[in-house]
Amino acid sequence: MLGMVAAVIAAAAPSQSIGDSAVSADQAQLVALFDDVEELLGEIDLAQESQYRLMRDVEHGLRSPLASIVSLSECLEHGDFGLLTEDQIHACGLIGNAARQLIGQTEVL
Repeated sequence: MLGMVAAVIAAAAPSQSIGDSAVSADQAQLVALFDDVEELLGEIDLAQESQYRLMRDVEHGLRSPLASIVSLSECLEHGDFGLLTEDQIHACGLIGNAARQLIGQTEVL
């Protein structure tokens, strides 16, 4: 869109007056500024896309091991690998809850 604006400015015929060269210089500066803005907007788009991909990869990279921690802590709590003491069961519950909280935080990403 900015490219169209710059093209319109470049194509506009300056009024015939003593300051024609000043008007043409101003138009050239505006066109250059619009080109710079277009380039910067393109860079911002690329940066936003890179940030999105990074956050998506981080979320996926954390979710799988955290889900494993939750599953294993539940198995331990239920005695699937043998009986645990009350303190060990409590510790497994804390570990599972912490992993669930981290999974919840990755969803915010």
